[in-house]
Amino acid sequence: MRLTPLLAFAMVFLFAFSLFGCLGDVQNPSDDVYPPNKTATPPDDVYPPNKTNVSVIPVTPVNFTPSNVSICNWQSPSKSSLNPGKLSYKTNVSVDAIAISQYGWRAVAGAQDYKIYYFKQDSSEPYFVYKTGGQVNTVSMADTGMNFVAGSRDGKIYYFECDEKIPKWIYNTKQDDGSGPAVQSVDITRDGKWIAAVSKSHFYLFNSSQNIPVINLDLSKSVWSLATVDISDDGSAAVVGSIPDGTNGQIFYIDLNAKKLLWQYNMTDLGWASGVPIPVAISFYGYELAAGGPDNQIHFWKSDSATPVWTYKITDESAVYSVSLSADSTKLAATGYSRLFYFDSTISNKTTMTYDGYYKDLTNKSRTGSWDIGNYLHAVDLSHDASTLVAGDYVYGHFFVIEDGSASSVKMYDLAYDVDPVGAVKTSSDGSWVIASSTFYGEVLRFQLN
Repeated sequence: MRLTPLLAFAMVFLFAFSLFGCLGDVQNPSDDVYPPNKTATPPDDVYPPNKTNVSVIPVTPVNFTPSNVSICNWQSPSKSSLNPGKLSYKTNVSVDAIAISQYGWRAVAGAQDYKIYYFKQDSSEPYFVYKTGGQVNTVSMADTGMNFVAGSRDGKIYYFECDEKIPKWIYNTKQDDGSGPAVQSVDITRDGKWIAAVSKSHFYLFNSSQNIPVINLDLSKSVWSLATVDISDDGSAAVVGSIPDGTNGQIFYIDLNAKKLLWQYNMTDLGWASGVPIPVAISFYGYELAAGGPDNQIHFWKSDSATPVWTYKITDESAVYSVSLSADSTKLAATGYSRLFYFDSTISNKTTMTYDGYYKDLTNKSRTGSWDIGNYLHAVDLSHDASTLVAGDYVYGHFFVIEDGSASSVKMYDLAYDVDPVGAVKTSSDGSWVIASSTFYGEVLRFQLN
């Protein structure tokens, strides 16, 4: 028997909220450590590609080489000629943090049982499991899968590389904030070189080679609690979102080259999703960014101004729960009001598709009828080139894959249990794989798209 939508929403919201977690000074290293030279024009075989040619952002950088190639027994990932099928693993605890590399080569999940689960492409079973000192709230993985980072409610940031089963380094944020806050969010660049993280009050930037922050910025005077972070893949900028405090929510744009907060944007908390983190996204080169918010609007900025280029109000009755940008920032997806909103062009605030979670497409051969299932979409992710979009439902165990922003391409997939809310969804940067997790039974499901 299905739960009524109102009861299901109340149960899941209260459960998720109970799990969310309890909730500077700028250092000046030598120039040869940071920042990267933004004015130089690197050769074509160097990552990232030429920053001045913003129209060319490759899905897979030419001669892509991770920063740790010299110490890893590294082999370039490639698309598998043999589809391994659906790879499902059940942790039996809530899993709300997941990431997956190019071609599904590696994947990682963080769970309520304090553990990090690391997977290889050829098995549904974890290659290793590592236990931290608290619930693992957040994970992020580089394109090759050879680098990943995790954040825990124990206040520590864990960095792994080269398939090693113990962290290369750990950083304890408690030394910066005596209250011992959780690590709320982490993000790693596609080449695995730069890591951004936020605790309750501090923003951090690390070079992945060591656990000494390149930037340690205290934002406690400007915000009740930080919550989300996204770093541009060239390592030049980051955007940070807060947890609304009942009155306002904040967005911070940080220029990592200048090592300072460039601007702050405040939005009104209308009270529809108190305590829900503000979702953020930034483009490959950091020139554009987007955020949801407690003011029920999607916001889109150029980085040179705190005034949004445009906003889009989704409804009078719902905050925006998630946002995702294509690497070149031309396409944007967001969820709120149990719906998906897609912008095929970010030049204006005109949606090209909205989707309310009613599945009527018969192209998925695993289904044989018009299901008309009312879903409640809350999580969304776009591949690097926006060829693949995945969105998850927070009441039932369904998630949706949409190709090239076309509603006619919608396919619905199921987790193992019908009433097992989707905790998170992600697609690989090349769009060939998806990963989803669940809130009650802790399923981690990965598979290659046909």
